Amino acid sequence: TLFRSQTAQICSPEQSGYEPPLDVACRLLGASASSLSRALCTRTIQLPGEKPIRTPNSMPKALEMRDALARHLYHAVFSHVVRTANESFGFQAEALFCGVLDIFGFEFFQVNSFEQLCINYTNELLQQYFNSFIFENEAALYKEEGIAWNPLDFPDNSSIVMLLHDRNTGILPMLDEECFNVGGSSESWASKLTRAHNGHANFDIVKHLKGVFIIKHFAGPVTYTVEGFLEKDRDQLSMDIVECLQDESNPFVSARLLEQRRSGRSPSVAKLMSQLNTQPSLVNLGKRGSIVTRAQRQTVSSEFRQQLQDLLRQINATVPHFIRCIKPNHKNQPFVNPLDECPQPLLDRSAVVEQLRYQGVLEAIRVARAGFPVRFVHVDFIRDFRCLTTGDLRKRLEAEVKEPSAQGAEAVRAFLSCEDVTRLASGSPLKGWEVGRTRIFLKQEPFGILRSMLARHRSTAATKMQAAQRRHSARSKYLTFAGAILRLQAQVRGAAVRGNLYRQRREEASTVLEAG
Repeated sequence: TLFRSQTAQICSPEQSGYEPPLDVACRLLGASASSLSRALCTRTIQLPGEKPIRTPNSMPKALEMRDALARHLYHAVFSHVVRTANESFGFQAEALFCGVLDIFGFEFFQVNSFEQLCINYTNELLQQYFNSFIFENEAALYKEEGIAWNPLDFPDNSSIVMLLHDRNTGILPMLDEECFNVGGSSESWASKLTRAHNGHANFDIVKHLKGVFIIKHFAGPVTYTVEGFLEKDRDQLSMDIVECLQDESNPFVSARLLEQRRSGRSPSVAKLMSQLNTQPSLVNLGKRGSIVTRAQRQTVSSEFRQQLQDLLRQINATVPHFIRCIKPNHKNQPFVNPLDECPQPLLDRSAVVEQLRYQGVLEAIRVARAGFPVRFVHVDFIRDFRCLTTGDLRKRLEAEVKEPSAQGAEAVRAFLSCEDVTRLASGSPLKGWEVGRTRIFLKQEPFGILRSMLARHRSTAATKMQAAQRRHSARSKYLTFAGAILRLQAQVRGAAVRGNLYRQRREEASTVLEAG
């Protein structure tokens, strides 16, 4: 029953070739059924000064042991596969390398548990690293350009990170501590969280729901259900299971367990115990009394946090580049109907917005806009916006564009402070810009005003050009029509004069005939 899945079975006992799940596990691990079932269903307890005794595990406890064994075996084999693959590729840890870190995004489900908290904690740490990376780059650039700026403008999620991993009152360390308390439970841990973080800006509780708390992450608030947190965080792989697998399992499994050092005590404590020849729970140290020394206590969250710290140390030693990938739809299709003559792109807007929020893209935009997100080299800025000025300043800017000089910064300052710009900006001087040694830095608001002014100026210029073109076209048509009319009038007048002359000559001829 212990090894039978709750959702599926290998085959029924009536079918031919049926093999009990325990026998399958023992065959794969190379252990005997009696020793493995004994290690899972019972545990060894040894009190100081007493002989070890075995006591049976409850059904939930035995299931936890089974799941812990599966997790550790998976971890050991997976680590071996990764290490073997790296060795076959010729990977050298100290060599120059280009790595790709594919991180999981922010998770928010209907019911959020320990797994979602670990994943969201990872995203908080990586978002903090992204913020600090952008902050350091911005600070270096501003210092190089001689720009005055306020570091408090940058968003910071340090309070959320400290809420999660502070050594004394962090949510995850408090969870680890609760795992080793006698009688500890998820409900008591939730009560301690409420008392410790009541009033915290990023922590809240749901009053009408018991065993539920809310963490306000950078991507949005997430509601977590405390049920099962302790069971998932405990490291339940007992020494009985370790000894069973090390003594009877096949060499591959034993080697993998040794590689992962799945020991119930740390090497230093184990060495100290062997030297003092004492029980591992009590060690007499010092002159005035005894100090209780526990073996190294490891939980899933503590190991997870240690791996994250190792990852961040490796990332800090590299030059990172950030790429955000957005999946347009869940059907993995580019178009609604590819057979249409003009196919319509398949874009799930709600899913895209959710990814933008949960992958930290909106937060990244907020970080980028916190300082001076718009930058121009002096000559490029003058070339783009010189058309907003007139008179001598316009001539000065034109000369600066043709032949850039060391006075570019002064020309930019003169432009931003001139009356033409102030008049176009509704009569108030622009704010939120700084001129550096080689670049002009603007916040989004003044840049938006300048772009609006430039758009209006270009619209006015385009209107004038259109009017001139229409005038030219109308004049050309008018001149053509006028010339044609003059020619027609000349033809008509000529015809009339010729008719009159013809009649006059006839009359004169008739007069001469009559007189003769």
